[in-house]
Amino acid sequence: RERILRAVTCRESDAFQAPIGDVLDVLAEQAGVQAEDAARQAVLEKGALPVPLKIRNAPTPLMKGLGYGAGYRYAHAEEGRIADQQHLPDELVGRRFYEPTEEGFEAEIARRMKEWERLLRELRGRGGETPESVIEE
Repeated sequence: RERILRAVTCRESDAFQAPIGDVLDVLAEQAGVQAEDAARQAVLEKGALPVPLKIRNAPTPLMKGLGYGAGYRYAHAEEGRIADQQHLPDELVGRRFYEPTEEGFEAEIARRMKEWERLLRELRGRGGETPESVIEE
């Protein structure tokens, strides 16, 4: 960030060009930082919440007997490569922590997220597994 400040006051090409990449990195990181902050806030508000049984690893017969991994749907084996299943604890269903911007590659991420939401709505319309709400509408 210090290089960015120096570049703003100096117009020499080397001193100006390199920090442009730093500026872009800082801007791209902001949505990630905000997502991390939102997730930390959820932990502070809700405490440690249990991972849904469906997505827990079940390497032992005991864990399988307790229901770990039961009903898990592997996304790559599903239509559209997306599985309509709950990945967050019940208390966090519907929460979204990452909100991509419309800048740079995040615009592509935003586009993909919208497409996934559309696919999930389509799957639910055909009677697929429907938790209360995997994604806020």
